[in-house]
Amino acid sequence: MKRRHVGPDAVDQLQRYVENYRGKGYEDVRGVLVSPSVTDSAREHLENRGLEHIKLEPESMAPQRTKSL
Repeated sequence: MKRRHVGPDAVDQLQRYVENYRGKGYEDVRGVLVSPSVTDSAREHLENRGLEHIKLEPESMAPQRTKSL
C-alpha cells in the first residue's frame, strides 16, 4: 500500500518482491500495487510485467471509530 501517486520505482520494487517469492518456490504469487493513482509510465511498467494496480485512497483504510456506550 502506497499512500500517494506512484511511479515506475514502486513498480520496480514490487517486481523485485514478486521475483524473490517466485525464486523461493511460490509459483502463484501475484504482484498487486495498491495506491491512490499511478503515473502513465508506471501503468505501462505494470502491464509489461504482468502486475496489477488497485486504486485505493488511504482514508478508506483508516480505522473507523465507534461511539462507546
